[in-house]
Amino acid sequence: MYCGKVSPPFRNTDSETDFCVSLAEISILKKQKKAEESIGKDRKGMCLYVEVIFYSGQRKELPASGYRPDAVFQGNQDYWGITFLDLPVERFDVATPAMIKFTFQDSHYQEVVPGQFFTILEGARQVGEGKIISIEEK
Repeated sequence: MYCGKVSPPFRNTDSETDFCVSLAEISILKKQKKAEESIGKDRKGMCLYVEVIFYSGQRKELPASGYRPDAVFQGNQDYWGITFLDLPVERFDVATPAMIKFTFQDSHYQEVVPGQFFTILEGARQVGEGKIISIEEK
């Protein structure tokens, strides 16, 4: 446990305030800050706003933000790594808006267009599909 005092201007008071925080809470706060900084960096570059569907029976659990599958985009046979920056999926077989980035090659942004479809793969197994809504520079 770490205890201390918080002084103005960090609080909306005119006097010091005592506080205590556990090491576990500090660890969680550090992880949250690191994740927020990572997402902030990703959003400064290019990203794709997409709509995705994950098939029931192909995964045991729904994926979450940070999920890194491969994708094959319509008109191309290559597997490209993607990372989901924002993935608020709640159910299988239901279209969900999401934000992705290419994990390894920024040049892929030049090779895709809005309206283009893609498959989402884990190895050779297709676990879902998607469609590009827009390509954004952050």
